[in-house]
Amino acid sequence: MFVWIVFAAVLFLSLAFLFHHPYFFQDVHYVLFKLKLRRLVRKYYQTNYTILDRFLDVVKAQPNKPFILFKDETFTYRDADELSNKAARVLLRTGLVKEGDTVALFLGNEPMFLWLWLGLVKLGCSAAFLNYNIRSKSLLHCFNRSGAKTLIAAEELQDAVEEVLPSLSEQQVSVFILADRCTNPDFKSFKDKMNQVSSEPIPKNLRSHVTLQSAAVYIYTSGTTGFPKAALVTHSKLWGLSLLLPISGVNSEDVGYVSLPLYHSAGFLGFTGSIEMGITLALKSKFSASQFWDDCRKYNVTVIQYIGEIMRYLCNTPRKINDRRHKVRLAIGNGIRADVWREFINRFGNIQIKEFYGATEGNFSLLNYPGKIGAVGRDTYLHKKYFPYSLIKFDVDKEQPVRDSAGFCIEAAKGEPGLLVCEISVNAPFSGYVRDLQQTEKKRLHNVHKKGDLYFNTGDLLSVGEDNFIYFQDRVGDTFRWKGENVSTNEVADVITLVDCIKEANVYGVTVPGLEGRVGMAAVKLSEGQSFDSVDVFKHVENFLPAYARPRFIRIRSSLDVTGTFKHLKTTLVEEGFNPNQITDPLYFLDEKDKNYVPLTADIFNSVTSGKCCELCEMYIWFTVLAGLAILSLAFLRTCFPYFGEDFAYIMRSIKLGVRLVKYKKNKPFYSILDCFLDRAKRHPAKTFIHFEGREYSYGEVDKQSNKVARALQAAARLEEGDTVALFLANEPSYIWIWLGLTKLGCPAALLNFNIRSKSLLHCFSCCGAKVIIASAELQDAVEEVLPTLTEQGISVYLLSEACSIQGMNTLSDKISQASDEPLSRDLRANIHIRSTALYIYTSGTTGLPKAAVVTHERVWAASFIQAACGVTSEDIFYINLPLYHSAGFLIGMVGGIERGMTIFLRRKFSASQFWDDCRKYNITVMQYIGETMRYLCNTPKKDDEKNHRVRIAIGNGVRTDIWTEFLNRFGDIKVRELYAATEGNIGFINYTSKIGAVGRVNFVHKFFFPYTLIKFNIEKEEPVRNSEGLCIEVSPGETGLLVGRITQRSPFIGYAGNQQQTEKKRLRDVLKKGDLYFNTGDLLRLDHQKWKGENVATSEVADILTMAPCILEANVYGVKVEGHEGRIGMAAVILKEGEEFDCSGTYKQVANYLPAYARPRFIRIQACLEMTGTFKMKKVRLVEEGFNPAHIQDSLYFLDPEKKTYIPMTEDIYRAIASREIKL
Repeated sequence: MFVWIVFAAVLFLSLAFLFHHPYFFQDVHYVLFKLKLRRLVRKYYQTNYTILDRFLDVVKAQPNKPFILFKDETFTYRDADELSNKAARVLLRTGLVKEGDTVALFLGNEPMFLWLWLGLVKLGCSAAFLNYNIRSKSLLHCFNRSGAKTLIAAEELQDAVEEVLPSLSEQQVSVFILADRCTNPDFKSFKDKMNQVSSEPIPKNLRSHVTLQSAAVYIYTSGTTGFPKAALVTHSKLWGLSLLLPISGVNSEDVGYVSLPLYHSAGFLGFTGSIEMGITLALKSKFSASQFWDDCRKYNVTVIQYIGEIMRYLCNTPRKINDRRHKVRLAIGNGIRADVWREFINRFGNIQIKEFYGATEGNFSLLNYPGKIGAVGRDTYLHKKYFPYSLIKFDVDKEQPVRDSAGFCIEAAKGEPGLLVCEISVNAPFSGYVRDLQQTEKKRLHNVHKKGDLYFNTGDLLSVGEDNFIYFQDRVGDTFRWKGENVSTNEVADVITLVDCIKEANVYGVTVPGLEGRVGMAAVKLSEGQSFDSVDVFKHVENFLPAYARPRFIRIRSSLDVTGTFKHLKTTLVEEGFNPNQITDPLYFLDEKDKNYVPLTADIFNSVTSGKCCELCEMYIWFTVLAGLAILSLAFLRTCFPYFGEDFAYIMRSIKLGVRLVKYKKNKPFYSILDCFLDRAKRHPAKTFIHFEGREYSYGEVDKQSNKVARALQAAARLEEGDTVALFLANEPSYIWIWLGLTKLGCPAALLNFNIRSKSLLHCFSCCGAKVIIASAELQDAVEEVLPTLTEQGISVYLLSEACSIQGMNTLSDKISQASDEPLSRDLRANIHIRSTALYIYTSGTTGLPKAAVVTHERVWAASFIQAACGVTSEDIFYINLPLYHSAGFLIGMVGGIERGMTIFLRRKFSASQFWDDCRKYNITVMQYIGETMRYLCNTPKKDDEKNHRVRIAIGNGVRTDIWTEFLNRFGDIKVRELYAATEGNIGFINYTSKIGAVGRVNFVHKFFFPYTLIKFNIEKEEPVRNSEGLCIEVSPGETGLLVGRITQRSPFIGYAGNQQQTEKKRLRDVLKKGDLYFNTGDLLRLDHQKWKGENVATSEVADILTMAPCILEANVYGVKVEGHEGRIGMAAVILKEGEEFDCSGTYKQVANYLPAYARPRFIRIQACLEMTGTFKMKKVRLVEEGFNPAHIQDSLYFLDPEKKTYIPMTEDIYRAIASREIKL
């Protein structure tokens, strides 16, 4: 019944949530798709796979498929490849172009534009796309910015080139004209030379130094506010542009149509996007509204590209009967007005419009994937989390962001226009403008939300509506401020063009002497056959615009100047102002008294400029808008459940993984991690599985090597299903294929710590009941030490070596090399099931001899899913430097890598000095850590390139809060996924929110499937506190408690091999009701606690405080017993920083200032080094046993003297005084 209640509640909440969030699934799908594309580009980074490589692959796959349709010509992918080869060879033959050079292209939309660019990229060169409309100084400016020494121009643009030829000749620029011959001796012909060269492929070594960070193209800004700027587009950025098509819903069967100029990013992404999708592209030399739909029908176009003005021009064409007779299903572009959007779909049919927001040089984009009319995208938690951006308040007058008293930017409220800024990071870089550091720096915005952060300034004002859709408002500079109000030129233009007599409007602000801000003015083009209706225009702006937004001046023009992509040019209009003595166009002035636009005469102009015209000063009206009520459920979720989105995503991911595990259990025979590995090896045998010391081992190689291991052991050691083999190996690839080989035989492995020796080694070996031990050659001495005992017990000992002279030790490497690599029969492991023992992994032994935790195949699967739960994918590269004998390195790292089908980088031993170099060298994206490794990394000397890496996720446990913070600040925005779990345990947590200092999150689904609780614990008696009925008492919220997990069929506890006593200690009975059974984790909310003077003392917290003292490098805090005193007294073993002496007074001040009296260590022991486990956990047992007696301890000892307020040397007299209670503690 309870399950149904929970199910109904979840269903109701889900429906309620979806009711208030109707776009939820689209939001999630969009973000996941973008993340998938990001991973794809990361993968391309590893092999420097460029758009050109994609093009060559498409040519190979479908050489005869039509690629470019131009006029009546059809060019296949093979044609494009061969023609681009010819173009490249022409340039190569001249000797003027080599890898790394830039060539400027000055031509219109024609196939040769595409062949030239492909040819240049084949030579390892970049291209600068010059706007074919620019002339004279602007043309020279753009050419010079590119740094090119070669210019290729269309034949029809020869006159424009001749105009600047003297300057080009001075710079020794080579000029090619796309013609068969040239009459000007300063020009070289190009087309005739293409007929003289071979179409053979261009050798790849000519572009051998090209990477995804190399320049692919320089694309110029439109220049609406000045000279165009050359935006650097790298091969990586080009991928980002190209992937707009698949994310918008384009498929490989589509036919695209590009009528936008190829020199512009919008047009060019249509070309590169077509390559990515392998589709056919119809290319138009120039946009024509009258021919648009005829072209679409002629070429069977299914996808069109647009900018807002194109859609308006199409809507302005005369209506036809066949307006809806076409196959166009998708339109991709930006800048369409809401009214034009509605008219377009009403007239031309149900075409999906994918409006996007982006800039050529930008590092961020938006897509209106739901198709909400008027919007450019959606503001969602997930999108903002993975692609960080903000809308910040902006002062239009000062043209700078508004900052608070701390100097940080202020986020704009919902519905309020704000400047869009996007975080600059490894995932979202900003390359800037070529040879223009000043303009590049203008686009960088520092200290936006915190000191040191860096954002890209888009220069665009956007707003978020109540429905969380994002709307474009205006460009900075296009918005002006008048009488304390921001006026959006786009919005005013939209309103004005609704008047019948006005066809187009360009709105801008002009300055008026004596008045602050700028006054609205509009340059308009009248509708054909219409005259300016001044009264009607006045009524319209009065009805639809607030007083401050109404244009005070109107200028009638025969045409409005636009850029090549139809953006209105404003600079000249602003400079010319509204002076009728200098402007020949008709000018009108808004007269409030006459309620009319009247002709602007010289007298009115003089009155305005002299300050006598008061209408301008009186027109300011405060405008207020009532805010709509927020959706109650959304407000509730945001206030009470700030992590709802992350919780939901984690729960969904966990349920998906749980379903997989249930499916694997039900398979007959059950599906093991070995089966998963074999599937990976079969699916992609050549994919690299292991990187190790400069060598790569593919999945196929590892599979074959493990077959050889299995056959060698089967023959030499007579292993059978169920026999246990102990592995005493260092981190090396053979560890992995030996384990896989054993698993193929149905044999569990015991993973021995390679640091243990003598009795501890024998103890661990005897726990698991192994018949065979396999050791690394470098561990031969350790095995020799216990060899007599092993021989007595009849244990077979194998050394991973070709030769061995020690009697009783057998070689294994020679036997493996001689064995067959043929696959083994599954019958050899036919009786293995999901609950069979797969491994024995030993506890670290910080509190005594290690215990052998039994790990079943079910537990192996559960641990392997941790990577998936943390967001790791098959495209990631995982760095393992933790020992493979430990569950973190073996289960989470290596086995998790198999589950993901990824590549792992294996290191013999952790090295802080080489860590980041390894990450850069091997393109690591996911790292593993324990708290100490993070601290060691933070202790390395600082370098300039510390954030220059691709690591995006860190998975591990035990990182201190201060180290966590320092790590992120120093090494970049890496998602730290802190875990809580134990090898033998049945409960675990993942801090999927990256909340600094936490080990996980509590949610009801997790607790429902894996029940656990926190109970009161008596630290002195080391047992749970129970009530009068003998049941445990749950702690109050915020109170420290012992974590216990209920033992069920879903979350079992198997125990320790050969140690029933320790297994039983971990079982806790009658916890919340009679007869129940729980696993005792032995962990409080904070690990490693002790009790002193009635208070809980966390040794980890005390150690953190001690290491803040200038002289102390590391500290191991523990409690020691003192006769006659209850509890234990704090003591610390410390090592000093290099060159430092123990500062008695300074250390006392540190603990006195930051620790309560009961928590201060009364004794300090100075050691040369602190003993640790193989996973860097501090060992305490021996220190506790040795206590604080100076007669038995040779290390320097100090005693805290509260009267002298310092630490003093610990003498035998002080020790006796404490023992006799002369000194009271």
